[in-house]
Amino acid sequence: MLPPGAAYVWALPAAAVALSVAGAIIYQAGSSCYQPMQMGDSVVYQPIPCP
Repeated sequence: MLPPGAAYVWALPAAAVALSVAGAIIYQAGSSCYQPMQMGDSVVYQPIPCP
C-alpha cells in the first residue's frame, strides 16, 4: 500500500527493516515498502508496492 500522493520520503520510519529482493535492497515498515534512490547528493526513499 502506498501513502497517498507520496513521491518520495527523506527519512525511513524508525521501524523499517532492510530486505534483499532479487538482489536489490528495499526497506519495509509495516505494510509500506521503500526503495532507496539518489537525488543529487542525498538518498531519498520512493514508496513502492511490497513484494
